[in-house]
Amino acid sequence: MLGFAGCGTIYPNIDEGSYLTYDHPFTDAAALAVLRSAEKICAERKRNAMKSTSTCSLTQCTTHYLCVDQAKNLGIGDKG
Repeated sequence: MLGFAGCGTIYPNIDEGSYLTYDHPFTDAAALAVLRSAEKICAERKRNAMKSTSTCSLTQCTTHYLCVDQAKNLGIGDKG
């Protein structure tokens, strides 16, 4: 279920491991609130938020984020 609190904070309706899923209105303000929420949650896990997919109707969106290690996000890693 979509959670709102305070100044338009949006919480993920699915928070499983590194995966975050949000259902939110199809507005720029809601998309920004979702991004900020994902960034905050991932930062608490010492990871970066990376948007994986977003699907929208004329009124609603479902957006998925992954919390990824910074090195993986940048494609950096020592595989030697």
